[in-house]
Amino acid sequence: FVMRYNGRYYLYCSTKDGQIGIQCWVSDDLVTWSYRGLCAKESLTKGAYAPEVVYNNGSFYMYTSPEGKGHYVLKSDSPTGPFVAVTENFGLSIDGGVFIDDDGSWYFYCAAYDGIMVYPMIAPDKVDASRGTLIPCDLNGWTEGSMVVKHNGIYYITYTGNHVWSAGYRIHYAVSSFSPTSFKTVKNNPLLLSTDRDRVMGIGHSSTVLGPNLDEYYIVYHSFETVPMRNTSIDRIVFNGSDTYVLGATTDKQEAPAMPDVYCRFETEDALDAFTITGGSLLDGRFTIAAGSKILSKEALQSDYTAEYNFTSLHGKAGILFSYVDSENYGSAVYDTDTAILQITLMTDGQALRDEIPLKASFGESLNPDALLLFTVRKSGSEITLSVNNRAVYRCEGACGGGKIGVTAESGSATLGFVGGTNGVYQSTLKDVYKPIGSTVSAILCTEEHTTVKQSGTVQYLSVSASESYTYKMNVAVGGLYDLIFAYRATDACVIEISDGETVIGTMTLAASGNKVTDALLRGLTLNEGLRRITLTVKEGSAELLHFTLHRAENVTEQVYDFNQSTPTTYRDGNWRYTGGSLILSSGYGKYMIGSENWGDYTVEADITVTERDMNAGICVRVSNPATAESNRLEAGSNFLQGYFIGIGNGSIFLGKQNYDWTELSRVSLPLTVGETYTVRVEAVGNLLKISVNGHLIITYEDKDSPFLHGMTGFRVHQSSLCVEELRVYAEEK
Repeated sequence: FVMRYNGRYYLYCSTKDGQIGIQCWVSDDLVTWSYRGLCAKESLTKGAYAPEVVYNNGSFYMYTSPEGKGHYVLKSDSPTGPFVAVTENFGLSIDGGVFIDDDGSWYFYCAAYDGIMVYPMIAPDKVDASRGTLIPCDLNGWTEGSMVVKHNGIYYITYTGNHVWSAGYRIHYAVSSFSPTSFKTVKNNPLLLSTDRDRVMGIGHSSTVLGPNLDEYYIVYHSFETVPMRNTSIDRIVFNGSDTYVLGATTDKQEAPAMPDVYCRFETEDALDAFTITGGSLLDGRFTIAAGSKILSKEALQSDYTAEYNFTSLHGKAGILFSYVDSENYGSAVYDTDTAILQITLMTDGQALRDEIPLKASFGESLNPDALLLFTVRKSGSEITLSVNNRAVYRCEGACGGGKIGVTAESGSATLGFVGGTNGVYQSTLKDVYKPIGSTVSAILCTEEHTTVKQSGTVQYLSVSASESYTYKMNVAVGGLYDLIFAYRATDACVIEISDGETVIGTMTLAASGNKVTDALLRGLTLNEGLRRITLTVKEGSAELLHFTLHRAENVTEQVYDFNQSTPTTYRDGNWRYTGGSLILSSGYGKYMIGSENWGDYTVEADITVTERDMNAGICVRVSNPATAESNRLEAGSNFLQGYFIGIGNGSIFLGKQNYDWTELSRVSLPLTVGETYTVRVEAVGNLLKISVNGHLIITYEDKDSPFLHGMTGFRVHQSSLCVEELRVYAEEK
């Protein structure tokens, strides 16, 4: 768990079973971390699971579940401790976390068997356990590790499923436009999943935190190499309504988080050079602004920006300046500690628009003037949003443009913490970030400044038209062949030319889809390694682009597997054996995969003997991320793969889609004789699947709903048995 406080980051993690004390690290940039030792040392922290910390009105509250047995709340006046318990164990499962909404309401979330439980809080250390609500974000079993954030008016909950030591441990998410207790799951899950032992696997329990430049967001999560060693990973997370995704999981070098365009921590004389100061003093690393003084950044921010201001020991009347051009054109928000009123002024050509807002802490308490007071200004177009302590308190349409940021003290004094501003708002700075190859990239993140964006529900599309070009910065860790997959919608056909720098590398046509989002695929693009600029030039027509992925591509290895000797598998689980030239699983559950997750179009044939009347076994194609469930429970992990399964069972041939769950797509009755051997053939070309038995076409299915377009082939058995005499793989239709 990572908390941002006064422009710094504090990382806390679970304590190993049998050990006492909770560890803490500190960073200014999410890259370089310093260990600060144990922030809690009480005996109750033995095996303290998932500590999370929130700040409220001068105090830090930690929520943790020692040994996974209920919860305690610990309290401190510093983010590095010492934290001391202020409650007894109040139960409520494990993995507790807190979210504070704009209206000041607090919510406590924890793990459950069929979703995430949420409870209202009546104090930072009191949960109303009598009013729990189940959020049905069910991962078909134990669901844990939740966190709620709010971005641009939308609530997001991330959560984790299965078991921490499964390679298939994964992160999902759900969204809500109106409540932090009622979420809707989305189809583009998992949010994070990787079972690749050569890269990263067992991804789980995450937190989401605002980045150093005040505009980007990062998801922090753990993975493992070998039990019980965990790694910590940090990747950018992109919010586009329900179309949310992570620029990861990455293990290659990525562009470091950016700092704000202008900022100061007000701790050293050198740091003050970024601001013009009319009055104040620096003593023991703390700068106090004097009454009647103001501080302004030497650099002005552009018309769209985000700014953050941190104060402590604010007494009298002091506050923030934003969009400051001169004494007749600026915005300000000044807090009067005597009246507890926030006075807002928008000054345009000497004409003032004023407003007043009473400020309270949570649970109706008065604001502690010595506590940290955090102001945030987000300016997007003509809209200005002002937040206090991460809660939006004021919105307006104003005439303010770009300008300097600063601090003012009309009377009294205030001690300054981190103050900074960046030329970006609502993640617009992501346009200038080199996105990792293989991740899903939102189409609106092109580098061009003036583009047309269309809103549909909570999601934004990039509207592209003929003769226009759109460029994306991409970090290509490994050069070579890639396939381009676009999610889009178009009234008429749209032709797009793709370039890597100045070199044209391909042309693709987006077929007319009406108002329905569909996918387009172009195979075999060659990309050079390094930081690249990929440009899309519309040659004909128009479209609305949602997102795209550049997926690594590998040539299919044509081969005949006769199972006379041990076949080199990419992945397997279950009790498979080789007998008399056959591959056999006598009973139970198992998966057996060969090939690469980067294979694209291919055809496979297998000679399968029907072993029983109620058989449930068959061929898999386009498989990625196979895994077992907790403690290698094969039955629980039978659906732990992404890809298609073509099964034989109950007098039928059936096609299903597996995404760590099961969706049947098609079934055709076909009487099959126990003991007889049948040649089952599957052709996978683009999003079209053709299934034949003994040369007769049985099923033709076009998957128009986020099809799987890459992956291994092999076999799966579900509470059944399987006997295969030969497997043949062809690079294309034969």
